[in-house]
Formats: sequence, C-alpha cells, structure tokens
Amino acid sequence: MIALLSQVRPFSPAGLMPEVIGDVATIKGFEAIFNNVVSVALGFAAIVFFFVLIASGFSYMFAGGEPQKLQQARSGLTVAFLGLIIVILALLIIRFVSLFSGNTGITTFSVIGP
Repeated sequence: MIALLSQVRPFSPAGLMPEVIGDVATIKGFEAIFNNVVSVALGFAAIVFFFVLIASGFSYMFAGGEPQKLQQARSGLTVAFLGLIIVILALLIIRFVSLFSGNTGITTFSVIGP
C-alpha cells in the first residue's frame, strides 16, 4: 500500500498554530486545507491554459486552409485566453477590493476562534 502525504503550504499559515487535541485536528486545520485547494486550483488552471493553447496552436498549424478547422482552432485559442483573463481578473478584483476597502483579511482565509 502506497501512502502519498504532501502539503502545498505549511500547516500553520500566517504564523497561526493549529489546535490539536489528542492527535485530532480542530477546525483551524481547515485554513491550511483551503489554502492548498486554492493553490492547486490556480496551478490546474495554468496547466489547462497551457495544454489548450498548445493543442489549439497545433490544430491551427495543421488545419490545411480548411475554414472549419481554422475556425475551431481560433475558437480554442480564444477560449484559452478568455479563461486565463478571467482567472487573472478574479485575482486582481479581490486584491483591488482589499486595497481600496482597507480590509486585508479578504485575501487570507482564517477560522475565527471562540
């Protein structure tokens, strides 16, 4: 049996120590899980963009002048760049709202303790 254990970020983000009671993690561990999920999702979006860009580029090169294949390749390129722009804009909007509202807690996820 193979066990794969890894984390993208440290378990205690922003210097907060997670609470462990009798070898059982509490809700504070959700912060690390959320940070890991966001990091993996952004990485996955970048990988998808790269592969769609490469596949659409090859289909554009090998279209052979056929209008339907050229249109499909152009639409693939358009979708790839629109997806990248949407991901970047989402991150920028969150940063701008954080900057202009003065609330820096928007960009970090934390569980509020009792």
